Amino acid sequence: SKDAIGQKGPSVTTYVSVPGRNLVLLGGAQKPGISRRIEDEDERHRLRDLAGQLPVIAGAGVIVRTAGYETNVEEMTHEVMTLGETWNLLSTKALNASAPVKLHQEDDLMGKVARDLFLPYIDEILIDDEKQSAFLKNELCRWNLQDDFKIELYRGKTSLFRHRGLQDQIDSIYDRTVRLAGGGAIVIEETEALVAIDVNSGRGMSAVDLEETALTTNLEAASEVARQIRLRDLGGVVVCDFIDMLEESNRDALENHFREATREDRAKIWYAPISRFGLLEITRQRLGPSKNRQGRISCPTCNGRGTVRIEHRVAPGLLRELGRGLAIEGVLEAIVTVEEGVKDRLREIRGDELLNLEEKTGTRIILESGKDWSPECWAIRYR
Repeated sequence: SKDAIGQKGPSVTTYVSVPGRNLVLLGGAQKPGISRRIEDEDERHRLRDLAGQLPVIAGAGVIVRTAGYETNVEEMTHEVMTLGETWNLLSTKALNASAPVKLHQEDDLMGKVARDLFLPYIDEILIDDEKQSAFLKNELCRWNLQDDFKIELYRGKTSLFRHRGLQDQIDSIYDRTVRLAGGGAIVIEETEALVAIDVNSGRGMSAVDLEETALTTNLEAASEVARQIRLRDLGGVVVCDFIDMLEESNRDALENHFREATREDRAKIWYAPISRFGLLEITRQRLGPSKNRQGRISCPTCNGRGTVRIEHRVAPGLLRELGRGLAIEGVLEAIVTVEEGVKDRLREIRGDELLNLEEKTGTRIILESGKDWSPECWAIRYR
């Protein structure tokens, strides 16, 4: 049910489901369910009655998704029959196949787009691949949506993403710092335990009315934070450190604004009240690895820490190891390979210690520089 993330392995579930656009067939479900994101009580009651009228699929129940809001019985019936065919094939295979066996495979990217992103506020879909364009048109017919959306094939010479200005936005989701239009910035740090987001006022802070300026910057930052956690697929605990505000009414306004900004998020979000120190804590449903984890690996130089030790902090440990190795009987020479800056530092600051070590052990020490080495890396060969 979840992919592996960092040191956490994947999780599995015994609740088998077949998702559709408006519905999900869930194995073993006894009663129809309604998405929690549909909050209108009248609509929930209507959908529950509607779900009770749908054809019964043996061994499975129906959950109405958020996209099922205001859907009619004809659409629901068409979809439940389509999903029922998949469910019956899956069930038959489960009864007759020998384990281990793959019973069913999730849709590929284009299948998920067709299933999850054909939403009422979308009028047109641009695509630059003729084959995938035909696939999407077939999917529209499959979900009985051919009259609701327009599929247009893009034939321009430049990349579709470049043409629409999307590529720069995609590239920016890996940036640590996001600039705000008002002069401030947010800094996003993703760790194993949580995601920390710091709001900086920058040149946007005015000394005339600090409280009002802090509120303005915080509101702008809250909108951008809501956008970034969706774009980057940030899940788990997220802590936002907003600019301190003295007025409780301003903190309430910020909290309400953030809730409104995250209302359309497809992931479930749980909120804690904003603290007097300006900390807003949320827990966001983890839908998969974040974009940063999917698209980046740990730096081979710093091993993911983001920093390396400065040269003079490396030398003591190296000299201790060198002294231990040169004391071994039969060793006549040590060839020490280090980063260029560390080599210069050893000669400049620790030159006397190296000479004393040579005299004490009756050996010779040769310093070499390693090309593109990290300052923390060193190697010693004894002869």
